[in-house]
Amino acid sequence: MALNNYYFSACCDSSVIKTFEVEDTNFVIGDVVNYDNECYSYTGTLSIDGPDDSFTVPDYSGATPCDDCIAVYPCLYHFSACCITSGLTFTIPNVDIPQTLNVGEIYQLTINSSSQYEFDGCATIVTGITPSTVYSGTGYTISLTGPFVDCDECELSGISCCVSGTVDSSGVFYVDCCDNFVSGGTPSDVVCFNPNYPFSGFSSWGDTCAPICPSPTPTPTVTPTPSSTPLPCDCKQYELRNLSLTDTANFTYYDCYEYEQNDFIPPDSVYEICCCDGTLIVPDYVLVTLKGGCAEWYPSPTPTNTATPSVTPSYTTTTTTFCDFDEYCLQTGLSGLTTYDGEYLSAGTYNDKYYYTGGTEPGYLFYDGSQWCLSDTLGGSCLITGPTPSNSVCPDLSSAFFYTGVCVTTTTTTSPCDVFDFEAYFDCDYTTTTTTIIPCSGTAMDITVSAYTTTTTTVCNVDGDFTMVRYTTTTTTPSITTTTTTLSVFFTGVVTYTLFDEVVTCPNVSYKFQDCEDETIFYYTTTQPKYLEVPVEIGEVVQVYLNTYLKCVTFLGAVNSSADSTLGTVISILPDCSSC
Repeated sequence: MALNNYYFSACCDSSVIKTFEVEDTNFVIGDVVNYDNECYSYTGTLSIDGPDDSFTVPDYSGATPCDDCIAVYPCLYHFSACCITSGLTFTIPNVDIPQTLNVGEIYQLTINSSSQYEFDGCATIVTGITPSTVYSGTGYTISLTGPFVDCDECELSGISCCVSGTVDSSGVFYVDCCDNFVSGGTPSDVVCFNPNYPFSGFSSWGDTCAPICPSPTPTPTVTPTPSSTPLPCDCKQYELRNLSLTDTANFTYYDCYEYEQNDFIPPDSVYEICCCDGTLIVPDYVLVTLKGGCAEWYPSPTPTNTATPSVTPSYTTTTTTFCDFDEYCLQTGLSGLTTYDGEYLSAGTYNDKYYYTGGTEPGYLFYDGSQWCLSDTLGGSCLITGPTPSNSVCPDLSSAFFYTGVCVTTTTTTSPCDVFDFEAYFDCDYTTTTTTIIPCSGTAMDITVSAYTTTTTTVCNVDGDFTMVRYTTTTTTPSITTTTTTLSVFFTGVVTYTLFDEVVTCPNVSYKFQDCEDETIFYYTTTQPKYLEVPVEIGEVVQVYLNTYLKCVTFLGAVNSSADSTLGTVISILPDCSSC
């Protein structure tokens, strides 16, 4: 077994790269693994980074591993809230958004479930983050407006980071614009809150608020006095650390005077409280550390958020120019490649360019780093190649058999081999006993094709039905009596007529060669050149017998033209014409 670290690129976003330790003998380029519900494709490039995970075998392989994986784990759009104070990121499956979004675009989103609003505000589409909270359309209603030029335009047109809301229920909860979690309120009261955080219990909201948040001041140390009241519970001091980089942690507890409290910790932040032992309830991504006992006597506390400021991540986006066309037609007409002929559609990225799949085999059309290549696997050996070197962003194969768009099927109303019909008149005379000369110009032989078959070389084999008609003459007398006489001429036996003795070949694809000695001379053959049973590639120089003469020629590929030469044995492949 050979375990090595390799780079994998995300199927949904090729700029996202992960390093996985894999058993490389079990992987081929294009194989896919699932990591944190996202699909990553094996690049075959060794990584110098430490692995994010380890895999022995791929989760998906075959013709369309990325598509197969994405069908189970849909691509995700990653959002980062515009409000700096919120520090929120979240993800939405692209199947739940009925339009295509692009990294860097800014939208106004509203996400709500049956019991509360999860988010209402402006957010930027980002890349490179690890998915955390996923809002799926199966449990949430998602609306989206945009895109906007920037966050400021979005907030002016939509909703700001701090809005006023009218309380509708005593069960209201929200995060105020000073980042304090609030639970409970009086109906009809108007309060200011941050709609980027979960909230519920408002009849209306939207107008911009401008609250004044007090500057944090150190909590004074209170010296106990003999007249202080003993605490009614076993009061403990805890440190709460929110380990999530994206999710706010809501928690409850009873303070040291046995009053119920509700509070929250922003992502990647630390909070310290004193509470009655055994009353603290926190999410599973909050680390709780017992610091010790709280003071025996102290005044009723006012919890203060001591959040550690979160660091805004920087995102590096690699800009790659991709081909503007996502559909091509390949029509080689070659007997060994007909299963690869057909329409090719873009299926993902490979070597920073789109790759395409199509045909019935199927075939893979991709850029191998120096040229465009048609193969039976992604990254496999080339069956047909374009010019080398090439850095074209679009597939670069011969225009004789490759073009953009769908394949055009030309319908011919009459095949050149369908009709082979003519009439023949024999120049003969027949002499009666009365020496009356009867011209046989009316004697006819009609030939009608009754069937034909075609072979792979499109040769028409014709069966003919011959009909010979006896001549009939009419004699008219002066008394206007008409007598019809049928000559007693009978045809017996079998006669074979050799009409022509040539092979009828319907025009198709031929193969073009250019003479090395005189570059203006071209040869066209019906035989594809092969050296040791391996097809000669376009652009290669070969020493070959053409029309029984040994010549050095450059193979230019398949063209739509009639053949005019006969191809013999390929003797060798040369570096160039000067080596001949």
